[in-house]
Amino acid sequence: MRTMRMLMVAGAVVCLAGGMARADAYIKNVTETEAMQLGGQTRPASSDTTEIWVSPSRAAMVMGGGQKFIVDAKKQTLCFVRADQKVYAEIPAGALGKMLDSTAAAAAAADPAADSLRQKLGGLMGNMTYTVQRTDSTRKIDQWNTRKFIITMTLGMGATVTSEAWATTDAKIDWSMYRALMLQAMAFLPNAGDMYKEGMKIEGIAVLVNVSTAMMGMEMKSVQRLLAFEENKPAPAGVYDIPEDYRKENSPYLILGQ
Repeated sequence: MRTMRMLMVAGAVVCLAGGMARADAYIKNVTETEAMQLGGQTRPASSDTTEIWVSPSRAAMVMGGGQKFIVDAKKQTLCFVRADQKVYAEIPAGALGKMLDSTAAAAAAADPAADSLRQKLGGLMGNMTYTVQRTDSTRKIDQWNTRKFIITMTLGMGATVTSEAWATTDAKIDWSMYRALMLQAMAFLPNAGDMYKEGMKIEGIAVLVNVSTAMMGMEMKSVQRLLAFEENKPAPAGVYDIPEDYRKENSPYLILGQ
């Protein structure tokens, strides 16, 4: 369930960014998930805050529980850090520019283990589809002028994730580094490159996203809101780094929270 949730979140937010930035950009989101019944038990409602820092050469996404994704263009690495276990997984990104155009192919060339994981996920999830529909609906949310996009992700196992995203082009951010960060979790999926191209249809960063996940007769709903955005904010010390006392874990399964 943990792996599925991470993939669904990644699918909902991939490429929800646009524009350019000259220095570190800062994004803070909150995702509120309703309570749901799972296996005869009630899963309580939850609220998770995510902070994203994007510079011209590095990007980091800090999630609840001390989990963090890092993209480093200078070192040519993709990392996932877990503070609860003081471990991290690192995968060579190869040429980031090529990876952004064909994520799955580059990841396979950089790390055969990643390709093996991609095949296993492909067998588990079956054929995945990811579509984006641009609408004519516009509205102002707080200070942001936004447009509605409908994002639909289907999994071969019978799950469907539908997102109603209101995105704005008023905010500016480094486009290439942000999309590399968002694609990191999905780089293991069989058709990550196609998902990226479809996600490019979304214009701007997400201000409000309503997500509905239907799976095995259950429905899970969540709402993601943009709490803060700053185009030029110095990143705190260490946000792009891995602590020296953390142990390196070679298994790519760690990246998906296994």
